[in-house]
Amino acid sequence: EFRLAEREGSEIICLAVGQRRLDDHLRLALSLGGHRAIRVWNEHLTGGDVVSAARLLARVIEILAPDLILTGSRLLDRGDDPALALAAARLSLPCLSAILELKCQGSGLQVLRKSDRGARQRVLSQLPCALLVEADSCEPRYPGQQALMESATAPIEKWGLAELGLPTTELGM
Repeated sequence: EFRLAEREGSEIICLAVGQRRLDDHLRLALSLGGHRAIRVWNEHLTGGDVVSAARLLARVIEILAPDLILTGSRLLDRGDDPALALAAARLSLPCLSAILELKCQGSGLQVLRKSDRGARQRVLSQLPCALLVEADSCEPRYPGQQALMESATAPIEKWGLAELGLPTTELGM
């Protein structure tokens, strides 16, 4: 949620795990207000499973030490993606799903989430935490022309397994 970060004066780090074609998505995220873009990839990651992805994300989270981790709750091509929830569990971080709305409250967050049978639930969470956001809860946001032009040449950090300090054996590859 870029607006929350703007209100709180936080740094937004945009992360993608995958091949070079994801650089365009990272540049779009930068044009929408992201401060830093990182793409993690190594040819050994091709065909990895959810457990490998969770181990990889857990390592990235350990390195970056963010207060708040936001991602969509579903992948377009495969549906639910449990990788972030598994990474959060590995690191003993709270992870809340089906998030519709969030607000800072003291040193934590108050979130509104979908519950069973269409109900809504307000939950308090400590920071750091991971949130799986529902796509239909997000208002579209469009970058300005100047931000798009600046993002076209913005640097994107490339991290591989060496930068993460992860051997392929730890990822089960």
